[in-house]
Amino acid sequence: MPTSRLTTFHRRVFAAAVLAYTCTAWYSTGFQNADEHYQVIAFALWKTGSTARDHLPWEFDEQIRSTLLPWVAAALFKAGSLVGVNNPFHLSFLLRLFTALLALLTMKRFVIATVHSVGTPMRKAYIALSYFLWFLPFQLVRFSNEAWSLMALMLTLAVLYQRPAYDRWPWWAGFWATIMVCLKPSMLPAAAGIALWTLLIAKPRTAEILQAAASVLLTLVLNTAMDSLFYGAPASSFANYLHANFPSHPDHLFDTFPWWYYAPWIVKYAIPPIGLCMLGAAAILIRYHARSVLTWCILPLVIALAIVPHKELRFLFPLAGLVPLVLVLAFATANKRWKVQMRTGRLWNPAIWLFSGVNMAALSVVLFTPAGSGRTRLAEYIRTHYPLQQVRINYLANDTTVWDIRIPRFYLGANVTDTILPTPCIPLAESRGRMDLVVARGTFPSCADAPVGHGWEPLLPAQPAWKERLLRLYEWEDAKPAWVLYRPRTVRE
Repeated sequence: MPTSRLTTFHRRVFAAAVLAYTCTAWYSTGFQNADEHYQVIAFALWKTGSTARDHLPWEFDEQIRSTLLPWVAAALFKAGSLVGVNNPFHLSFLLRLFTALLALLTMKRFVIATVHSVGTPMRKAYIALSYFLWFLPFQLVRFSNEAWSLMALMLTLAVLYQRPAYDRWPWWAGFWATIMVCLKPSMLPAAAGIALWTLLIAKPRTAEILQAAASVLLTLVLNTAMDSLFYGAPASSFANYLHANFPSHPDHLFDTFPWWYYAPWIVKYAIPPIGLCMLGAAAILIRYHARSVLTWCILPLVIALAIVPHKELRFLFPLAGLVPLVLVLAFATANKRWKVQMRTGRLWNPAIWLFSGVNMAALSVVLFTPAGSGRTRLAEYIRTHYPLQQVRINYLANDTTVWDIRIPRFYLGANVTDTILPTPCIPLAESRGRMDLVVARGTFPSCADAPVGHGWEPLLPAQPAWKERLLRLYEWEDAKPAWVLYRPRTVRE
């Protein structure tokens, strides 16, 4: 395919991606993982004087979290306040939009750097997948360490792919790789693999090795300075993280899983047709592309994560941006070695139809619905419908399950308080002028001791009904009823 035609196609896909990612940034409110709020936004709120120190998680006192994103969030919050933007939903959208725009520019740089490593028949598919594989818009609007370390990894690899024509590649490769590790110290095995590949396969000159080493050292010094300034005392979040987590933190217990657990998780949560393709593609990459920097990056990280007993799917998120390239490289290899006849240019092929259909259905979810449990959907409803009235949110949950739905104070007005309601049989104390709302999972449970003449009516589910139905298919046996916001009503005899 002529370069000009491919460039035109890339521009059109990129323009569509800008619209899609902006849409995702707007609708994907809240957070998928608690760290996205409590270890980033909460830190920034403390720095701007909007929250007390005793409201911060234990990681703050341990000084084990990078302060790069809290610094960025604090700066964006200050900039927003200067132009009169103080609504928490608008501020959090600003964080997601900023991340999305950086991610799009990063993806564009990565695709330009790598597209010529893909065979000509697969280049259009590679470009489209790079922006629209279903979990990428969702991941790349998250203002989280996972998303930003993903971008740093892609920039590192883009520099290495373009190193023959880029004199300053050691400086930038060292810089982005160090940023990646500072943001997400668990990415250290990937960085080590990239460094070994550079030394053993790329074989740089001695001067280039020294330049990369100097870049790593200077970036670590810069990160330490930012951490120290943020925490108000000499601190290195990277060093503190290693000290606290290797071999493990004695004061904090985490769930443990067997070494092979990531494989079924990938199949399940990437959605089986796509997840199976991902596992097969990774196996082909490792077997037939042993000298690829992708292999040297992915394999050490996967081995390290398999060895560590504590496992979370989000530990793999920084690799998400590499999946499109791995998929097309694996398909090209399979087609060449085993004469796989998929006719990639024709959508009539059942496998392509299945892959595309599943991908589109999943895209519709991540583009237009809130992240996680949908708690911010409830928060926005309360803020809109009860802007002045005193409100108390009663979570029908226990100390463990409440963290799945509890709304952070950042999203609630000063007129709102909350509490945990361990059983629906506890009558709510009446208070003149206060509205008691209840958040319960699924249908409000009945209680024989409920006051005569009173009941509860649903106001809003935390997730749209159509998404809840799709999530039941997505989460299989783990699927639970969506949380619902209820208000009191008088039952007429």
